[in-house]
Amino acid sequence: DGWRLTVDVDAIAIPPTIQALLASRLERLNAADRRVLEVSSVVGTDFSPAVVGALTGLGRAETQAALDRLRRHDLAQPTGTYSGDEPVWRFHHVLIRDVAYRRLLKSDRAELHETLADWAPGDGARPALQSDEMVARHLEAAVGYRLDLGMRDEHTTELALRSARSYLASARRALDRDELLSAGTQAARGAAIATGDATLKAELLLIGCEAFLSAGDVAAGAPLVDELEHVAGESLAPWAICYRCQFIAYTDP
Repeated sequence: DGWRLTVDVDAIAIPPTIQALLASRLERLNAADRRVLEVSSVVGTDFSPAVVGALTGLGRAETQAALDRLRRHDLAQPTGTYSGDEPVWRFHHVLIRDVAYRRLLKSDRAELHETLADWAPGDGARPALQSDEMVARHLEAAVGYRLDLGMRDEHTTELALRSARSYLASARRALDRDELLSAGTQAARGAAIATGDATLKAELLLIGCEAFLSAGDVAAGAPLVDELEHVAGESLAPWAICYRCQFIAYTDP
């Protein structure tokens, strides 16, 4: 007529945090399902079976079967929306995605982020995840993990420049749409990693100054104005002066 303990209560191990509890759930998955979940965490909160299959090397049927099993475990679920012809899936909770991501080694994360930035479907269509901003963010993440591992080589520098160029393209479009804070944030991120190309860095700083100061965000714009003054050559000195004057007008009219 009820429940009773068959072991001493002190012998029951309870994970100290919800993250540990989720980690123990993931540990009990079979290797294929766990790998699908881990790779999906690199894609983001939302992901498509085609992307996951491309990154794991599993066929379409195998990937779908793994996702269906994860759905039964309440770890992932379809959103009911589509990206082109592809259904979009998401993690049942953002904490599940975080725990799955933490399981990956930094070297594995770097490789997956780089592969994801380069991925394109076989039909040549450009999926939503391949917007310039998303490509830039994945490459930026790959660069960060490579630097953490001490991989300060030519390939890391090239990845950083590719990320900065993608940020530049995305920031320009955002500025054209008057999405000032988005443009400024992306330009600032790009400028921070464009250390191998002074011209590219200056272009990003110009967009960042324009966006943040036009939005009146002097706190975010201040370091960019300072940096532009530092890197500006003869051709950019007038721009640096203009943005400094605009900054002073906001802060000390």
